[in-house]
Order: sequence, then C-alpha cells, then structure tokens
Amino acid sequence: MNTTTQGYRYKVDTYDANGDLIADGNFGSSIFLSINPGDEELFLSWREFVPWDNRIYYIYRADSINGAYALIDSVANTGRNRHTYLDTGLENFEEYCYVVVSEGEYALGAEPDSVRNASQKVCATPTDMTPPCINTIVFDSSKNCGTPSVSISST
Repeated sequence: MNTTTQGYRYKVDTYDANGDLIADGNFGSSIFLSINPGDEELFLSWREFVPWDNRIYYIYRADSINGAYALIDSVANTGRNRHTYLDTGLENFEEYCYVVVSEGEYALGAEPDSVRNASQKVCATPTDMTPPCINTIVFDSSKNCGTPSVSISST
C-alpha cells in the first residue's frame, strides 16, 4: 500500500487452525506525517487513530529518504490525535527526511506494553517564503522644486 499520500486503517483478527475466529481486533491506523516548509525550519504534523494510548512520539531525521535516521527529539502525548513539532536551525534548500515513531500501551498506568507505530518516511526542504518588509514611500509635494524627488523611509 502506498502510504506516502494517505494513512490507512488496519485491524488484526486472530483465528485458530480450523479458521474459527478467536479474537476480533480493534481498528488502528498508521501515523500519517505531513511537513510544511518555512525559513530555515520545517513544521511537522501527524495524526493517528489507535485503540491504545500513546505516551510519547520520537522524531527521527535523515539527510535522504534511505539515509541513516537519527533521533533528534521527542514529544509527549497531548491527549489528542494531532501532534506537531517544529524543527528549526535548518539550511534552506537542503532536503531533510523524517519518521515519527509512537510508543504507548493499551492501559495507562499498567506495565508498559511498548506498542510502537511508525509513520511513513517524508522529505521536505526548508525555503524562505516570507515576503520582505515593505517600506513607506513618501511623496513631498510641498516643495516647489524643479527636479522631483522620492524618498523611501523604513518604519
């Protein structure tokens, strides 16, 4: 399945050797990661719908899609299914790739199950798209000059 453009739900059922259903699983989803570029930064956001409680999300970064991914940070669960992370201090026009891995358990407070779930690999490039500050142009028509002039001042 192509997980680069959308997330998917999945369910695991357990059957015995005769093909009889032993346990009916709950639906879960993979983590779906999106990235929005900014000036020397990348804004990561992800969502998932799972039947367990995630404690923490680990953010891994590489310099290419198949490169070595290194842990750069972690984000605690906020109790919602949408989470964000801002990676700053990056080089504009350099590609960075990410994977987010969640860790949790089926019952908070119980012995940790270490249920893990990973996002798809996503790459993005920081780009300065912020327009420059626009200055004020002042036309002084009070002077009766033979040569018109324009002054630009910063406010």
